[in-house]
Amino acid sequence: MKMKEEDLSLIKRYPIVAYLERKGFKPVRRTPTYAMYRSPFRAEIHPSFKVDTQKNLWIDYAEGRGGSIIDLCMRLENCTLSEAIYRLGQTTSFDTACNNAEPSKEKAYSSNGSIRLPKEEMANGQGD
Repeated sequence: MKMKEEDLSLIKRYPIVAYLERKGFKPVRRTPTYAMYRSPFRAEIHPSFKVDTQKNLWIDYAEGRGGSIIDLCMRLENCTLSEAIYRLGQTTSFDTACNNAEPSKEKAYSSNGSIRLPKEEMANGQGD
């Protein structure tokens, strides 16, 4: 069965912060526009993992990688794209948990689906 574009858009709007909290990750710092975490991929002292709560995208500055909630699910749960979509679709309650995050209109994705980080953000460390 093929997933509708609206369903995929709905999954991508599920708040990454809520997904991470469900997985047991708490932000070290939070502002109205972003949340900083210690990376869920490795042990670290200083937070290098940022979630843009307005665009609902994540970036791991230590690795220079990031993306949508689907990319994060694939990485954290070591699963395929279709498995990640299925898991997120099964475990999230979109009608109550979705925020008003608009999907990014920028062409910020590379050919493999990971988010491309602008050079100025890499130079600044966090883009703030």
